[in-house]
Amino acid sequence: MKTNSFFKKVVKNETQHIHTLLPSAEERSRIFKVILILFSAFLMFGGPTYLLLVLRKLDIYYPVLLLIGMASFTAGVILFTRLIREEKT
Repeated sequence: MKTNSFFKKVVKNETQHIHTLLPSAEERSRIFKVILILFSAFLMFGGPTYLLLVLRKLDIYYPVLLLIGMASFTAGVILFTRLIREEKT
C-alpha cells in the first residue's frame, strides 16, 4: 500500500511540473504575435530582395517580379501596422 501512494505522489508531482513547463494562453498569444512581426519584417525586407533573387533565377518576366516585390512589401507593411495597432489597444 505504501508504494502505491508513493507512486501516486510522484505522478502528481510530475504532472504539476509538466503544467508549469507549458506556456499559458497569454504567453502563446505573445509568442504568436512575435512570430507574425518577424514574418512581416521578412515580407518587407526579405521579400523585395531575396525572394526576387530566387524568382529571377527562374527566368520570370521582370514586371511580374516588380509586382511580386511591391506586393510582398505592401503585405508586410499592412501586417505590421495591424499588429502594432492591436498592441496599442
